[in-house]
Amino acid sequence: MLTVAINNKVVLVANHPGTPLRKTNWSGPVNFERVSIPKLRPGDWMELKQGEIIDIDIVVGERPGGSFEAMLAYEKKGVNYPKEKIKA
Repeated sequence: MLTVAINNKVVLVANHPGTPLRKTNWSGPVNFERVSIPKLRPGDWMELKQGEIIDIDIVVGERPGGSFEAMLAYEKKGVNYPKEKIKA
């Protein structure tokens, strides 16, 4: 599981679909166009200002019996990032 909150507001829940630990009503963005890797889950856009102090909570967990994969990245809205095909 991977859950992120900024200033006590949940902005990302990227748990494996079978993870029973989802304790939030966050549903996330409907538009997945900006995601180039199928398993990635985008979070909410948020405005952060230089020098602003924020409270960030990141919860990462794993339930026994399987492999563990997690990645947390950020992007700046309006920037065109290069898209590359990733071989599975």
